[in-house]
Amino acid sequence: MSALSSTEDMTSNANTAGSISPCKELWFDDGNIVLIAGKTSFRVHRSLLARHSPVLSDILSIPRASDPSSTQVDSEGCSVIQLSDSSDDIRCLLSILYDFGDKCFDRDVVLPFATVSSMLTIGMKYQIDRIAGEAIRRLKICFPTKLEDFYDNWTFGDNNPPPDHFVPIHMSHSDAIDVVRLAIMFDLISVLPAAFYKCAQLLTWDLFQAVSDRRRSLDTLRTCIDG
Repeated sequence: MSALSSTEDMTSNANTAGSISPCKELWFDDGNIVLIAGKTSFRVHRSLLARHSPVLSDILSIPRASDPSSTQVDSEGCSVIQLSDSSDDIRCLLSILYDFGDKCFDRDVVLPFATVSSMLTIGMKYQIDRIAGEAIRRLKICFPTKLEDFYDNWTFGDNNPPPDHFVPIHMSHSDAIDVVRLAIMFDLISVLPAAFYKCAQLLTWDLFQAVSDRRRSLDTLRTCIDG
């Protein structure tokens, strides 16, 4: 039985709510730890995680034997850790650490908003300053404090920005709702005025539809309407 199939069996048993599928792009034969987020498992390297995140370093340094009831080990002896994060956020983090770090930090590359959102969320939670800082830098460019710097017609949609203004995030209009949520969650006060301004341009129905389609919270919707 292969390492991949054996851990599929183990992770399925670890989560009775449903089957867990390994992420083939982030599953390394020589990995020594398995992370489970949502319905996805990742076999990666303990030392790489500890090197970049003091929070993960602390989590990984806890002796698993101190709480045998919580210890899970696959058939090859890899520790298995269940995370509360979404699979998309963990996939984003690991992809940056292993493959796409240069791309994410390249100031000439436009990133999807979903990637920037994951970078901010996961970077702040696990105290990876470089990742969180890059997400904040991009958000502040798209949502500046001065109205004259807010190129509304180019920041959103498919239009091209003017030659002297580079917009580092590809966004839809309704993504502004999530920007409000992130700005409040992580105390990015300077981003809020422009984000509220963008939300104010949405139709009320569009606000409700965005919450319904993407399962945003009603609290976020209320904040955008009252903002």
